[in-house]
Amino acid sequence: MKKHTTVVYLIHFSSKLGNPDNPRGQAGHYVGQAVDLAARLERHRIGNGSAIMAAVARAGISWVCVRTWEDGTSEQEIKAQKNAPRLCPVCRGEVQLPAARVVGKRVPMIERKVQMDNRHAPGR
Repeated sequence: MKKHTTVVYLIHFSSKLGNPDNPRGQAGHYVGQAVDLAARLERHRIGNGSAIMAAVARAGISWVCVRTWEDGTSEQEIKAQKNAPRLCPVCRGEVQLPAARVVGKRVPMIERKVQMDNRHAPGR
């Protein structure tokens, strides 16, 4: 029988979720655990993994899984530290994320510069 290993993971949000008027009322990270990390991250991506990740998805906030623990560290141990930024390589300046890319948003045609190709127009 194969032993299932639990992976604890840290997700970094590209922008804070919550009330900007209350710095203590904002979330910039999520800590979770999974046996199948890829499947769990996919559920988070579609907003079906946890309440906070569903809120992140609704708000259109991008995120990245920045750290994992597979050494037996529990999710509760990480959460009990109450200091995800100290554990986050992005917040500590160890990792630079590429500029955020907006996916699925298109520029309306009236704002695009369209160059007409008149070579095949009638009378040419």
